[in-house]
Amino acid sequence: MDRSLSQCVLLIAICLHWQFTVSSAFATAQFPDKIIHEGEEHMLHTNPLEAYFQAHPRSRPNVRFTSSALWRGYVATFEIVDGMLLLRDVGSDGYVEELDARGGILRTRLRGHLDLDAGPLVLDCFTGWLIIPHGKLVEYVHMGYGSTYSDYILLRIEEGRLTGRTELDHEGFRQFRTAQYQAFMRTGEYREFAEWLRERGRSDEHITYLVSNFENYASRIFEEDVSPAGYTEDDRDQLPQPACTP
Repeated sequence: MDRSLSQCVLLIAICLHWQFTVSSAFATAQFPDKIIHEGEEHMLHTNPLEAYFQAHPRSRPNVRFTSSALWRGYVATFEIVDGMLLLRDVGSDGYVEELDARGGILRTRLRGHLDLDAGPLVLDCFTGWLIIPHGKLVEYVHMGYGSTYSDYILLRIEEGRLTGRTELDHEGFRQFRTAQYQAFMRTGEYREFAEWLRERGRSDEHITYLVSNFENYASRIFEEDVSPAGYTEDDRDQLPQPACTP
């Protein structure tokens, strides 16, 4: 999530949190994107297409939905092929009933903007961790991607290219997520926003609640490397003509 979008979501969350209960719209588990990895389809607790919309804001169609379970308004399908992150398809995917009537509009406009009819898109504008949960649900959290699963595959992507991977159990992933949060807290972005909230009377506890639940820090790659145990680098060094770059 880019900084402006992150702050926008956090600001909305602040208003909702103080005016309503935590069962409000943003306190809702989100329908994930999907990824085909080693021939199997998985949930994806990362949203790489947001990096494309950050680089090309005019490509985001002005199609609005009201589902609190799909705030971004789409479900994208990705695949790793020859060490590259590809966008295969995008639409509402029929996940939420209220999206069905207009899901075709969204899919048509997105595919047109992204030129997916010409083939899959290489997301060279995305750098971060692809978080792939699988196995049993260990703990359900009715907020964002807060739920925990028994196992995880983490793929490190740099400018659309797979550069490393690791597999973790749920305890290993908790440790990774904690390390990511601590790394995020040491960034200027976090300090600036936390100070902004404190000036408006927010407690440190409330700041932690908001950031930990609404900021996609776990998918970021920070300057200080917090790669989890078992991480191995990928030796592929070739990337075809990038599709995100103008």
